[in-house]
Amino acid sequence: MKKLFSWIFWVPVGVILITIAISNRQIVTFSIDPVSGIDPFFIVSLPLYLLLFAAILFGIIFGGIAAWLAQGKWRKSARHMTEEAAKWREEATQLRESSRASLQPALPPPSTQRHLETDTRL
Repeated sequence: MKKLFSWIFWVPVGVILITIAISNRQIVTFSIDPVSGIDPFFIVSLPLYLLLFAAILFGIIFGGIAAWLAQGKWRKSARHMTEEAAKWREEATQLRESSRASLQPALPPPSTQRHLETDTRL
């Protein structure tokens, strides 16, 4: 079932990407220097679809890095909470073991004869 949904999603995405690549094959000039139109600092000529795909890939990578950096405080908090939980678990285990070692019954067990005597008096 999971494979079917994967096919339902990826086949249209592939068709759209192929359509974009076929319809945008013309060569464009890409320059980062907005000031100098005559002699730009960096210039590259490539098909438009490569430029589009590179921009999409750059956006995905940059967005992933930004999200990862923004979630750093949550990862740090989770790490701290995990360490604290381990510390409390260890302390609870030690307390449990020490209480078992010193466990003495608070009252002696009742004898059966006493209960029978109290029942006959009533």
